[in-house]
Amino acid sequence: IGIKAWTGRGTPLRGGLPSGHAALAFAAWIAITYIAGPSHRFLVSTLAFILALLVAQTRVESGVHSTLEVAYGGALGALVTLVVFQVIG
Repeated sequence: IGIKAWTGRGTPLRGGLPSGHAALAFAAWIAITYIAGPSHRFLVSTLAFILALLVAQTRVESGVHSTLEVAYGGALGALVTLVVFQVIG
């Protein structure tokens, strides 16, 4: 929401840069990958990644976000979550 305010694009809950839905979906993908047990990590991570891609796709198809906004949101969510898990773990 802070980045949306800084860029002046969109509102906190609709449109703009970055996509909050994509950020949360890709953050969940990274978190699920870290939490999943080693025996099923690849399968669980792959399924979570596919779901994150579907969330991103629906944001673009519905016309709420551009592909670039969704890509920035996904990258931001994944990177922040990755940093958090690296610091905690």
